[in-house]
Amino acid sequence: AICVMLTFGHTPTPMSSSPFANSASHALADKLRHAQRDLAQEWLNDLRAILPVATQDVFPGSQLLDHIPELITEIANYVGRPDNEAIAAKTLVMTKAAELGELRYQQRASVHQLLREYHLLGMVLEGFVAREVKKMGSAVDAVEALEVVCRVSEGIRILQQQTVDTFVTKYSATIERKTEQLRAFSTLISHEIRQPLGVLQLVSR
Repeated sequence: AICVMLTFGHTPTPMSSSPFANSASHALADKLRHAQRDLAQEWLNDLRAILPVATQDVFPGSQLLDHIPELITEIANYVGRPDNEAIAAKTLVMTKAAELGELRYQQRASVHQLLREYHLLGMVLEGFVAREVKKMGSAVDAVEALEVVCRVSEGIRILQQQTVDTFVTKYSATIERKTEQLRAFSTLISHEIRQPLGVLQLVSR
């Protein structure tokens, strides 16, 4: 609730007075960018810990892990931007989030899995920011640190929505295609059954 209020509940201030113009926010964004691979690996390790089956049964190949660092980089860029630049306006990262939805659909994941994966990614990134803020000490004030965490959370939420929307769209299209195939099959079977029944009725008469 605090994050939503900070993000949407105030009129953006000019760049010169915005907390995102301060060096601490840019420093945290740089730290996120430089740690993207390590954070992606930490995310995967956390995910492995809760998987009831072998990792390869859920994530065939290395494609999934290849997507995560790029998403982290764009979230980092979002952290360092002024308030008037939204992550949803970045075509590249939204495309990557959509590709992740298609990939997870091909890998036969579920919406629940996607939500869980993004939840863990959010925890990893927010935990990283918290650790870095602690290291920086007085170089970053509490309000700025909270705004950075909220920006990370908002970026995760927007990308998650894009991934889930793409996944559901692919799933719905498959259901529609399967339903149409089943309808056509039923029509064919009904026609084939009616033909011998007609012959039997004629013979019986």
